[in-house]
Amino acid sequence: MLLINYGIQDGENEYRDWYCDENYNHKDYETGKVTYLELLNCLYSVNEDDFEGSNGYMSYWDNTRLVWIESIQNIDQATLDILRKCA
Repeated sequence: MLLINYGIQDGENEYRDWYCDENYNHKDYETGKVTYLELLNCLYSVNEDDFEGSNGYMSYWDNTRLVWIESIQNIDQATLDILRKCA
Protein backbone atom coordinates (compact mmCIF):
# COMPACT_ATOMS: atom_id res chain seq x y z
CA MET A 1 0.00 0.00 0.00
CA LEU A 2 1.07 3.57 -0.67
CA LEU A 3 0.76 6.43 1.78
CA ILE A 4 0.64 9.67 -0.20
CA ASN A 5 1.10 12.98 1.63
CA TYR A 6 -0.27 15.98 -0.24
CA GLY A 7 0.45 19.68 0.14
CA ILE A 8 -2.26 22.23 -0.64
CA GLN A 9 -1.81 25.98 -0.97
CA ASP A 10 -4.89 28.19 -0.86
CA GLY A 11 -3.73 31.79 -1.07
CA GLU A 12 -1.31 32.31 1.81
CA ASN A 13 -2.52 29.22 3.68
CA GLU A 14 -0.85 25.82 3.35
CA TYR A 15 -2.44 22.55 4.39
CA ARG A 16 -1.48 18.90 4.43
CA ASP A 17 -3.65 15.89 3.60
CA TRP A 18 -2.98 12.19 3.14
CA TYR A 19 -4.47 9.29 1.26
CA CYS A 20 -3.75 5.57 1.21
CA ASP A 21 -3.89 3.74 -2.11
CA GLU A 22 -4.22 0.02 -1.49
CA ASN A 23 -3.74 -0.88 -5.17
CA TYR A 24 -0.07 0.13 -5.47
CA ASN A 25 3.21 0.03 -3.58
CA HIS A 26 6.32 2.20 -3.78
CA LYS A 27 7.96 -0.10 -6.34
CA ASP A 28 4.94 0.44 -8.62
CA TYR A 29 5.54 4.19 -8.36
CA GLU A 30 9.30 3.88 -8.95
CA THR A 31 8.80 1.70 -12.04
CA GLY A 32 6.06 3.89 -13.52
CA LYS A 33 3.15 1.48 -13.04
CA VAL A 34 1.39 4.43 -11.36
CA THR A 35 2.37 8.00 -12.15
CA TYR A 36 2.49 11.25 -10.22
CA LEU A 37 -0.41 12.54 -12.29
CA GLU A 38 -2.54 9.45 -11.54
CA LEU A 39 -1.92 9.85 -7.81
CA LEU A 40 -2.92 13.53 -7.94
CA ASN A 41 -5.91 12.73 -10.10
CA CYS A 42 -7.30 10.02 -7.81
CA LEU A 43 -7.91 12.49 -4.98
CA TYR A 44 -8.05 15.91 -6.60
CA SER A 45 -9.27 15.24 -10.16
CA VAL A 46 -6.48 17.17 -11.85
CA ASN A 47 -5.28 16.57 -15.39
CA GLU A 48 -2.10 17.11 -17.33
CA ASP A 49 -3.18 20.55 -18.56
CA ASP A 50 -3.41 21.78 -14.96
CA PHE A 51 0.31 21.33 -14.19
CA GLU A 52 2.08 24.54 -13.18
CA GLY A 53 5.75 25.41 -13.44
CA SER A 54 8.66 23.94 -15.29
CA ASN A 55 9.04 20.99 -12.93
CA GLY A 56 5.44 19.87 -13.53
CA TYR A 57 4.95 18.81 -9.94
CA MET A 58 2.31 21.30 -8.85
CA SER A 59 -1.17 21.35 -10.22
CA TYR A 60 -4.09 23.72 -9.95
CA TRP A 61 -7.13 22.26 -8.23
CA ASP A 62 -10.48 24.07 -8.47
CA ASN A 63 -8.64 26.79 -10.45
CA THR A 64 -7.71 28.48 -7.15
CA ARG A 65 -5.56 26.10 -5.10
CA LEU A 66 -2.23 24.46 -5.82
CA VAL A 67 -1.82 20.81 -4.89
CA TRP A 68 1.31 18.64 -4.94
CA ILE A 69 2.64 15.42 -3.49
CA GLU A 70 4.91 15.93 -0.48
CA SER A 71 5.94 12.30 -0.13
CA ILE A 72 5.12 8.76 -1.17
CA GLN A 73 5.96 5.75 0.96
CA ASN A 74 4.93 2.19 1.68
CA ILE A 75 2.64 1.59 4.64
CA ASP A 76 1.41 -1.59 6.30
CA GLN A 77 -2.12 -2.26 7.48
CA ALA A 78 -1.30 -1.90 11.20
CA THR A 79 0.21 1.57 10.71
CA LEU A 80 -2.69 2.61 8.48
CA ASP A 81 -5.14 1.54 11.20
CA ILE A 82 -3.32 3.78 13.69
CA LEU A 83 -3.41 6.73 11.28
CA ARG A 84 -7.12 6.28 10.70
CA LYS A 85 -7.79 6.25 14.45
CA CYS A 86 -5.88 9.53 14.85
CA ALA A 87 -7.55 11.29 11.91
